[in-house]
Amino acid sequence: QQKEQQKEQQKEQQKQTGTSRAVFELIRAPEGVTYGKRRTRSRALQFLDEERKREKDAQREEVPAAEPSEAQGAPRAPPPDVEWWDARILVNKQSYPDEVLDEAILMDKLTHYVEHPEELAPVFKEAAIAPAPLKLTRKEVKKLRTQRRTAREQEKQQLVRQGLLEPPKPKVKLSNLMRVLTADATADPTTIEKQVAKEMARRHAAHEDRNLARMLSPAERRQKKMKKLLDVLPGESLSEIHVAVYRINHAPTSQNRFKIEVNAFENHLTGACIIGHEMTLVIVEGGPKTLRRYEHLMMRRIKWHEDEGDEDEQDDPDDPPCKLVWTGVVAEKAFSGKFRCIEADPRTLLREKKVEHYCDVIA
Repeated sequence: QQKEQQKEQQKEQQKQTGTSRAVFELIRAPEGVTYGKRRTRSRALQFLDEERKREKDAQREEVPAAEPSEAQGAPRAPPPDVEWWDARILVNKQSYPDEVLDEAILMDKLTHYVEHPEELAPVFKEAAIAPAPLKLTRKEVKKLRTQRRTAREQEKQQLVRQGLLEPPKPKVKLSNLMRVLTADATADPTTIEKQVAKEMARRHAAHEDRNLARMLSPAERRQKKMKKLLDVLPGESLSEIHVAVYRINHAPTSQNRFKIEVNAFENHLTGACIIGHEMTLVIVEGGPKTLRRYEHLMMRRIKWHEDEGDEDEQDDPDDPPCKLVWTGVVAEKAFSGKFRCIEADPRTLLREKKVEHYCDVIA
């Protein structure tokens, strides 16, 4: 009789507090097994999360599913009646019970072990974060340059005093000829003037040779330009491949189509501009720096209202003519070769490239 009274009290508490009381009853340990307080609480929270998930699934099933349109393609499979991780502990594996009771659960399947899923390796390696360079002011840069030149000149003077370095000859010019070579200049001024002119020509030639030695070759100049443009040297692969997907409400004019294609080629981006019946889809793949420049082109530089003939019309913030719908990082490029404009169905073309989910993002 006492057990029956306790069960009745538990049922009343369950009605008042919901499923939390029943959940704590489910974690009762089998005979011969004892749990600590912390482990019991973690199991209770785990069952609470599963119960909330089942309630959300039940609410989702009550909402009528919208009929898929032809543009969206084949409908997705509905969620199962019972998830596979719950079917292992349920007596009725066809549906969830209305109330979480001991009779509906296989208690022998509940153990004190916790299953940890296997950690999957990321699809790409994370780029090492380089330390930020110290930004110096103009005054600090000038001061450091002066200190370096002063230290270099002091070392040279010490070598001259020790006799390890020949002292430099005086820099004689035609303007200071009489002041530096007082006696020799007056003795034979014509000869001294020719010698000074030769020394001046030799110093000028040495200066030009040093400039030529520091000057970059045409190949090095191209590499420097590409490094500044793409953040990588020619021939090197990007550590991360960034993708941006743009949606244009109408077909662009030939002028805007030329801008889209040429800027992608100049920034060394791959992808395509897919012109469909209802909208135009622009997909570009490349580095983060080039994608920022391309975003500036698509969102600011191109005047999309000129395509419709209304140059004075302003953009609607709720429905802009060109919108960046998604940007992210992928493991590998879906497009290869030169960027080009194609008139085709976006979903059909992207299905061939195995990136049909880009259409789901803009739908």
